Amino acid sequence: MEFDTMNESFDTDSRVYRNRLWLLAHQDDEIVALHLCSESKNNSVIYLTDGVRRGAKFGTELRIQEAKKVWGEIDKGALLNFFGTKYAIRDGSLAETLNAEHLMELVSICKAQDIQEIVTLQLEGGHQDHDV
Repeated sequence: MEFDTMNESFDTDSRVYRNRLWLLAHQDDEIVALHLCSESKNNSVIYLTDGVRRGAKFGTELRIQEAKKVWGEIDKGALLNFFGTKYAIRDGSLAETLNAEHLMELVSICKAQDIQEIVTLQLEGGHQDHDV
């Protein structure tokens, strides 16, 4: 079976296409997406924090606009979810703020979008948000 995407023809029998979720702590972590994005059928992105460190001279709206701009270059069809902004989860406080209700909502999102693969940052052993 073949289909056309971004002006290239891909044979689905030789490549694996997935509904992929990018589970990221901050709005500047999408750099991990660049090499895998074209292999996904559908990209969904969840930002777990608001992306605004304490003392920053910018707010959440700027971080949201940055993420939208970057994903417009990576994959215009990606679904962006600013989970951390919605639940007021501050940059640097993910471990102490994330709770069971949040986790249940994340599971519900995965089920609703038929997520087949989750991509996130590797354990760094010291970053308060990335290591969650």
